[in-house]
Amino acid sequence: MRPSKEVAAAILTLTFATLVLSYLYIGNKSKATAHNHRPQGPPTNFAIALKTGNETLNRAKVQLDTFLKGFNHLVVISDAPNVLQGHVVHDVYTGLYNTTKPGRRDDEDDVKPGSGLDDNTPGWFVHTSPKTSLPVLKKYQLDVLIGFRQRDAHKFLPGLRLLYKTYPDMPWYLMIDDDAFVFMHSLSEYVKLFSHTKPYYIGNMNVFVGCDGVTEFGQGPAFAHGGSGILVSNAAMKKVLDGVDGCIVKYRDCFFGDVRVALCMRDVGVKGLPGSGFFGVA
Repeated sequence: MRPSKEVAAAILTLTFATLVLSYLYIGNKSKATAHNHRPQGPPTNFAIALKTGNETLNRAKVQLDTFLKGFNHLVVISDAPNVLQGHVVHDVYTGLYNTTKPGRRDDEDDVKPGSGLDDNTPGWFVHTSPKTSLPVLKKYQLDVLIGFRQRDAHKFLPGLRLLYKTYPDMPWYLMIDDDAFVFMHSLSEYVKLFSHTKPYYIGNMNVFVGCDGVTEFGQGPAFAHGGSGILVSNAAMKKVLDGVDGCIVKYRDCFFGDVRVALCMRDVGVKGLPGSGFFGVA
């Protein structure tokens, strides 16, 4: 039995209305989904020190145009003053020891001229093999670390000092090189595992010999590799600030700046978090 014309018309009208409503619902849902995936602004719980050099300044432009774009809590540190894409480049190297020595501890030993980063001092460091995850010993002669490589070691501690003094109330502090790329929102999720009110010193941890009288691997404190980024909580930065001037002078003859940071952390009672930290996560 066929439906009447009135019933058929009603069915057709209902079907059409259903199709229209479905189209509108799917369209609005797609718009909502697109809205939810709008790019997020930079996290607000970090202050970042971008470490560069006078010879490598152009590399930092890439970071300022990408993941650091729009980032408000940022200092750019170098070994010469400059301006880069509207950011003041702070010289934390020139005259460092003349300005730091008045604040040194009275019991610090004098640093003899010529010690440390001269042209003939051999040194050793260890890095982690990406294939085996085991420490690999590597020897170098400091005469190959010319120019900015020699100056770079002196930027770490004063760079952290400047970062904290500029942004004393930030939960987390990150120091990165000008060839590093960080997924900041992934890092923001990572730090939720920790409380910034407790002293944390986090990074891709390595061991060393050759600084501070360390002659065996593991004898000294583990250090967060500077090339992978150094992450420090507010509580740890407060501790470092109390002793940083003494550390700058005391460890000026250590051949790598990231090792100097670890030695200073040890001196103020902050231990590095074992493992690779946020390396490979962010």
